[in-house]
Amino acid sequence: MTAIEKEQVEVKKGRDASIDKLWGKYYGPNAKHSKKHSKAADQMAKMKERMAAEKAEKAKKADHKKEPQAQPADKAHKQPVEKKPRVVTHELNKPAKEGSRNALMKQARALGIKYFRVMNRAELEEALKSGTTKERITAIAEGAKKRWQAGWKFQKKG
Repeated sequence: MTAIEKEQVEVKKGRDASIDKLWGKYYGPNAKHSKKHSKAADQMAKMKERMAAEKAEKAKKADHKKEPQAQPADKAHKQPVEKKPRVVTHELNKPAKEGSRNALMKQARALGIKYFRVMNRAELEEALKSGTTKERITAIAEGAKKRWQAGWKFQKKG
């Protein structure tokens, strides 16, 4: 072993000894920190034991409730009632009132008219008239689109 290696071993022993002294100072049997820590640990252990006991009591009560009880004589012969599955309808599947904006929008969608969602009721009625041409429908849709997009712009303060 060389002199440098011997010196490194001694330094390491010194470090280990100082670490042991520090550990003893803060966590040893006579340290104040250690007493506080042990007291808190004891309290935590007691609390965990209490919680485990409460959990066991609840489990016993639940097991007691699950035991089948004897049914009265009048209920024993009855057959179980079959429950009908609940039918949930979405709002879009509900029939629209005749002449409402919603009904007009559904018709416009079926015909393939663009921007029907931003049209007002009068525009939808005009677009869906039987004599309206494709050009007129496109003009109505473009007007509704421009009015809709105008709401995006920032207003300049005068």
